Amino acid sequence: MTDENKILLEELFQRYGAPAQETELRITGYFTKAESIHKTEHIRREDERAQRLIQELQTKIEQLTAYRISLAEQYSFLETAPTIPIVRLKRRRDYNDKKVYYYLRTFRRFAESGIEVEESCQTYPGTERNQALKDFQAYTKSHPGIIAEIDITKSRWEK
Repeated sequence: MTDENKILLEELFQRYGAPAQETELRITGYFTKAESIHKTEHIRREDERAQRLIQELQTKIEQLTAYRISLAEQYSFLETAPTIPIVRLKRRRDYNDKKVYYYLRTFRRFAESGIEVEESCQTYPGTERNQALKDFQAYTKSHPGIIAEIDITKSRWEK
């Protein structure tokens, strides 16, 4: 990505004058039909307004083109970056209905950044604890070398 594209992206992802992770584009224009205008001053103002909007749209097109380039680069990175597979079984008590659930989740962790992305999640009610453990063990057995983490102990807040 060029320096110019980086600047365009910084301008696109601004919120209240500060860098942001998200942005929203809204482009509006209010114009009067030319046949309805009867004063030359009004025509001049409408023309200036149209010119400003064209300028703004051209800038947004450049910014969105830079955004598409950054998306392509990120896609390429995600497809080629080395990852580490992880499977986790976790016990959790829901504080609303006081029921216990087991969550069997698979993740991939990017080796460079350590960021984890969840790939799948299977939920088991507390009565199916044995099935959750069997599925966890079967998954770890069928995927040798996977990092397997299990946390099914009661929390200190549970009685």
